[in-house]
Amino acid sequence: MKALTPRAGLLILVYAGIMAVLGGYSFFYKYGFAELRRVSAEIQGVRTLLAGSEGVLAQEQAVDQEYARVQEKLRSGKSGENVTTEILQDIKSKAQEAGLNVINIKPFGLKHDAGAMYGAFDFKLETEGNLTNLGSFLYRLDDSPYLFGVKHSQINSHVQDGLLKFQLLLSALVTQE
Repeated sequence: MKALTPRAGLLILVYAGIMAVLGGYSFFYKYGFAELRRVSAEIQGVRTLLAGSEGVLAQEQAVDQEYARVQEKLRSGKSGENVTTEILQDIKSKAQEAGLNVINIKPFGLKHDAGAMYGAFDFKLETEGNLTNLGSFLYRLDDSPYLFGVKHSQINSHVQDGLLKFQLLLSALVTQE
């Protein structure tokens, strides 16, 4: 056997180094890179779940705020005629603020189910005005200290004066005592 020249030894050493780098790279690419992609996909999945959870938490906070607002409206602490009178006055004032001409308000009795926490006062309201006035009135009812709902609505037009006649069946929820 012949002895290696320094140049041949250097070439073998460079060749062995290149082979080691290529082997390490292919090992990382085959095993390490796949693991890196898997972990990255898991992280992305967790981020997606967290983003969804943040949306649910934001909705939960909005629902909690709306629930607190409704509970505050339902806690009148009054009963009977006092509440009926106050609700009638509130409806009339909100209608006048909105520019509606109140023709008639007819209250019906308190309706409640046995064992229910809340009862409902129904009112039939007849007014005249423009459609924008009606929209303003309904918007103002939302800011009322009572919780109102519209059970029925009817709109008729007057040919003579151009005003619309509105008939609404409103319901106001109150706590039962």
